[in-house]
Amino acid sequence: MYRENEVTLAGAVMEAKEVGDPRQMLDAAVRLWLAPAEPSSDGSLVRDVWAALVKAQLEAQAVTELVRVIRAKGRVRADAFVPIAYAASTEQLLDLADAMVAAEYDAYPYVAVVFE
Repeated sequence: MYRENEVTLAGAVMEAKEVGDPRQMLDAAVRLWLAPAEPSSDGSLVRDVWAALVKAQLEAQAVTELVRVIRAKGRVRADAFVPIAYAASTEQLLDLADAMVAAEYDAYPYVAVVFE
């Protein structure tokens, strides 16, 4: 049975980038953000995915997706959350903080990043 992992999810983001499909990039990125970090993960694939989203100028949409996922009670991995939160506008940070409190996210690193 096929199982998505960090490599396949990051690859899906890069494939979507190559064909110019921002929706597919964001969808694959969200699946990566929700996937538990693998024991051997050093976070480099998550950083590569974020860099691809930035290069495609999808930072604002990524923050919107992050808020949506958190409001739906999704648990976003910390190594994906932090750079996205840093890209958020003030209004998006307020939405993010509200969503995290409602979803009972841990104070560190999640809520701390928003109020940094």
